[in-house]
Amino acid sequence: MMKHILIPLEKYRSLMQRVCPPAESNNEQSIEATPPELSDSLSIDQILTIIPKRAQHKASSLLHILQPHLRWNDRGEIVIQDKPILNSHIADLVKYTVVRHINKRLPLGGEDFLAILSAINAPKSLIVNERVLEILAQRVDTENTVHTAQWHTL
Repeated sequence: MMKHILIPLEKYRSLMQRVCPPAESNNEQSIEATPPELSDSLSIDQILTIIPKRAQHKASSLLHILQPHLRWNDRGEIVIQDKPILNSHIADLVKYTVVRHINKRLPLGGEDFLAILSAINAPKSLIVNERVLEILAQRVDTENTVHTAQWHTL
């Protein structure tokens, strides 16, 4: 069983530089540890300032899990297929997911966000909102029904 630990990006970069110093070459291009699109987006720490303190640990974990699969720009708008979803905000979507809400209405970009959560099989232990859990369960049931139907037709 693999164990994972989440550390801040800056600390990761620092550790990676110590372990794998950059190779010296005449070529000025270098390979970066993070995708270039993350450099012009809100940092996870900036996003967490909007999340209530009691939910920040789950939000941080969820954001680190999402980061390889979902992009957001410097305004916090989530980016799907290289197009920002106008007026969406990654903090609103994460907050909706990790905090109990009476309001059952999804924030802007919610359908795309939930599709990504479902596709990456995000840990249910990080999801507090009952409505999000219901939607994800419905998606899994639908996918299982489709896969079962395809299996029987083969």
